[in-house]
Amino acid sequence: MHVRRLFVALALAGLAAGITQVPAHAESGETTRVIVQVDHISDKQQVLDNIDQGNAEQNRTYRSFPLLALDADKAALAELAADPNVVSIQPDKVGSPSLAESIPFIHADRVQQLGFTGAGQTVAILDTGIDRDHPFFGSRIVSEACYSSTDGSANEVSLCPNGTASQTGAGSADAETAQCLNGTANICRHGTHVAGIAAGAGTGVTGAPGNGVAPGANIIAIQIYHRSNVGCDGNAPCAQFYYSDFIAGMQRIYDLRNDFTIASANLSGGDDSNHTTTCDGSSTKASIDLLLSAGITTTISAGNESHPNGVGEPGCVSTAVTVGAIDADASGNEVDSPASYSNRGPLLDVFAPGTSIRASVPDDAWANLSGTSMAAPHVAGAIAGLRHAYPNATAATLLGYLRDTGVDITYATSPTTNATTPRIDLLAALQQGNNPPTIGADNGTVTVNEGTTANNAGGFSDPEGKTVALTASSGNVTNVGGGRWAWSSTTSDGPTQSRDVTITATDDKGETATTTFHLTVNNVAPSIGIAPGQPGTVAEGTSYGVQATYTDPGSLDTHSAKIEWGDGTTTTPAAAAGQVNGSHVYADNGNYTVKVTVTDDDGGTSSASFPVAVSNVAPAVTIDPAQVKTITEGSTLNAKASFVDPGSADTHTASIDWGFGAPTTGSLLMTTVTGSRAYGDNGSFTVGVKVTDDDGGTGTATFPVTVTNVAPTAVIDESGATVVNGVPTFIAHSGQPVSFKGRSTDPGSDDLALSWSFGATTNYLVNPPGTDPASSPSLQPRDVTDAKPHTFGSACNYDVGFTARDDDGGSSADSAKVVVQGNAHLTRIAPLWFLQTRAGLRIPPVDLPVSTVNCYLQVAQHMSPVLSEARDVSTMAKANAVLNIQLLNPKAEFDRQALTAWLNFADGSFDLGSRVDTNLDLRLDSTFGAVMAQAEAIRLNPASTSNQIRQQTLLLEKLNTLGF
Repeated sequence: MHVRRLFVALALAGLAAGITQVPAHAESGETTRVIVQVDHISDKQQVLDNIDQGNAEQNRTYRSFPLLALDADKAALAELAADPNVVSIQPDKVGSPSLAESIPFIHADRVQQLGFTGAGQTVAILDTGIDRDHPFFGSRIVSEACYSSTDGSANEVSLCPNGTASQTGAGSADAETAQCLNGTANICRHGTHVAGIAAGAGTGVTGAPGNGVAPGANIIAIQIYHRSNVGCDGNAPCAQFYYSDFIAGMQRIYDLRNDFTIASANLSGGDDSNHTTTCDGSSTKASIDLLLSAGITTTISAGNESHPNGVGEPGCVSTAVTVGAIDADASGNEVDSPASYSNRGPLLDVFAPGTSIRASVPDDAWANLSGTSMAAPHVAGAIAGLRHAYPNATAATLLGYLRDTGVDITYATSPTTNATTPRIDLLAALQQGNNPPTIGADNGTVTVNEGTTANNAGGFSDPEGKTVALTASSGNVTNVGGGRWAWSSTTSDGPTQSRDVTITATDDKGETATTTFHLTVNNVAPSIGIAPGQPGTVAEGTSYGVQATYTDPGSLDTHSAKIEWGDGTTTTPAAAAGQVNGSHVYADNGNYTVKVTVTDDDGGTSSASFPVAVSNVAPAVTIDPAQVKTITEGSTLNAKASFVDPGSADTHTASIDWGFGAPTTGSLLMTTVTGSRAYGDNGSFTVGVKVTDDDGGTGTATFPVTVTNVAPTAVIDESGATVVNGVPTFIAHSGQPVSFKGRSTDPGSDDLALSWSFGATTNYLVNPPGTDPASSPSLQPRDVTDAKPHTFGSACNYDVGFTARDDDGGSSADSAKVVVQGNAHLTRIAPLWFLQTRAGLRIPPVDLPVSTVNCYLQVAQHMSPVLSEARDVSTMAKANAVLNIQLLNPKAEFDRQALTAWLNFADGSFDLGSRVDTNLDLRLDSTFGAVMAQAEAIRLNPASTSNQIRQQTLLLEKLNTLGF
């Protein structure tokens, strides 16, 4: 038999008064699904018995409702309409079906933390069944049933696991049956999602988005949907339900009211109608009212058709709790404005989160879904939580808590009309029926020193006699019994720990009462002590250490330290871990008072003092490593030393002992000592440098000095000599005295002995009449001139020596050339000198002695550059050869006359200054010396011609012949 899905209102003439809805008549042979309401439950059988002409078959029987769920044909409908016991005939309508953010948004998490999780309560979910082994539910599914009737065609399939229209017992609401699958998709996931929102428990469950609203509540799962393989707005297959199956599920819940404490029943479904006023004529109202009479609230989704001023059925039933959905922002966070899809209006009881709610779905999975279907179980779970807190409150009272404490959302229902509906706040609702605790403090102020324990006490109470939790904004508060509390706090840093302290009493509903008192923590200055064994003496310039300890009851204080050393110097060492360590170097000796001060960060300060005696340290002197230690007599020794004195504030004086005589004052530049002293005699000496500080401390260093002897000088005064061929020469005649002067200088203070080679010696004492001692460093340099005349007996060439000797063995000598001429008055011509130089027998007095001739030749060699360089006349034989006639050789003839002239000079007939006539005019126009110098220069000049040389030869011959 084919059953029609479309119902229309049918008005039949003569129908009994009070029948409000009549389905359109069916075609002949067809039946229609209707729900017939009778006056009383006892009238149901009579109404069935009154159907004579028509055909009617019961789909559901209800023990507790005056309802008949029938498949009736046209004739039966007419008979029912005429039956006076029938109140209404209504079509058996068809109805159609996110957590972590939504739970905190309605403060359900706070309620759960207070312990009101719905434990001991049960939430009934009338939906598409449930994933029975989903970890989100654990073992809290306490009952299952399935009411899934169909029209009997292949277009509709029962979703009861046993394939029949009804099933009860474990597994009967299983949402993972084959009938629920469309390929890999599950068309029955809706009920698992709704149940998770109402009562899922996520603790310890991998992937869980958090808890549902009442994670401690049990679940009754009732499958009321069937599988429809056609229609579904083009999305077949889908899950749909008949109102008759919903009513059967409500009957099941009512039957279980004594087996479980059922707080709420949830239907997240309905039709797409737009009711702007209550629909209390709905076939569903009797079941909703019956559960309400047993204290069970029915929550129903408002629908998702975006009606601004209406809701679907059965949400339009006045005794149902109709729930709309609020929106979420782009991040998935709830916002207090209606979701665009949510129906709303004056029939809406409350709003709840419904957009992008993540919760459980079959196959132990999770999904995000949106709709008023997600909003309704938030309220169902909330009622379970409130029932946990207020087990004796009526359903109306609990709903009043939710409505009265919600966040009002005002929205437009038309261009000119607004409505206001509260969004549930479970914590506020929980506290609506509660009386908060009271609390007071014995002392309004508490004052202590840091490092001590502050205490206070007071009383508290709860009007309802519930347990009260005590907390303190700081410190520790304890319930000491008898409605009394005690508070204590260890202080460690005053006055920074001064504060207001609030004691809070929180009852089991999370409501609080507070009392506040002021704590004043006084700072305590640190206590300081000098370490035992602290030394009381130190030498200047030596690091002196101070060790002090301190304690402070303010254990959180930070500290700074200062050490005043008594000499105007202050240091600020670190102060940590109760220790102050510092060191200082005293620049001068003396008696000082050391003061150690420690200050905490709150300004508390303490000091401790003790004396210290600083002793003087003498300076230490060091001779300069580059010090010269050997000098010569008469020179100056430069002494250099440095010193160090740890007493950096001392002043100093210096003296130098040179090893003789009185010490002298040394020059000071910073730490350098210098001085100089001349030594007048050779010897070995020890030089000492002494530095004395202003406190009398003395340091000395010495070094040896060797003064070496310097020989005296010996110089013959040649100022009266004639320079002959570059050699100063004294010239005199035999028997004529020659005056000599010899000068001697000596930087040493020495006795001098001056001697001449002709046998004269004179002593010159430095400090007559006594002789000079071995060491006499007094500075008396010598400068002595010794004048001695001497007469030479024979004409010759002499070397006169002059020697100076000091008393230390040092000596020097000098010599001078002396030419002694004879005293002849007549010159000899060359032949005569040729004979004088011959070898053989000598006949005096005609012949001169050989010794005389050799002396004359020495004089000639000394006086003549020609005879000493160009011609060798060093022997009589060589001289005889030169004096031999050589007319054909101009130079040889010149040399013959030149030697003759110089022999005449040696014999005394010519002096260098003897006047001579050079041009035979009987005028003496030159001197012998000048003529000889010119003639020999021409002879030695390589450029001279033979004629020039002959002219000079003739001039010399004239002088030798005439004598002038």
